[in-house]
Amino acid sequence: MRVLQLLLTLVLILGFSGQVQADIDGYLNRLNLHAAADLGDFRVGLGAHFGASGSDVDLVLRSVRNPGDAALCFWLRQHSRQPLAVVLENYRQQQGWGNLAKSLGIKPGSAEFHALKAGELGWYPAGGDEAQGRKSGKSHDKGKNKNK
Repeated sequence: MRVLQLLLTLVLILGFSGQVQADIDGYLNRLNLHAAADLGDFRVGLGAHFGASGSDVDLVLRSVRNPGDAALCFWLRQHSRQPLAVVLENYRQQQGWGNLAKSLGIKPGSAEFHALKAGELGWYPAGGDEAQGRKSGKSHDKGKNKNK
């Protein structure tokens, strides 16, 4: 466990030493690292931010390839206003996040589509990389979900 914490700390230090990577892959990598270090904290934060029940969070975590993908599925549910079952079904069928977003009705060129591609989804686990949100000028209101 100490080795994992040391590795996570090293990755975070190296990540802060250069420019913050503002794309979906960088965002997913940071989420996956956090989940690897503390899946329980990741799970609780994910549910709290996206207003999802524990059973929904568990369902999504079991249905996706990586924990970071779960956050994107909840974000897509929120912004597409599609039921979670529809998001997960399309997740299984699509190649790429852009195609998935389009299949759920998020228009290319829209603010939501650009936020997705940039990895600016507004949720960072406790102790995560909130600098990206400040860099983009976006306000991240943790724990509030206006669009279930």
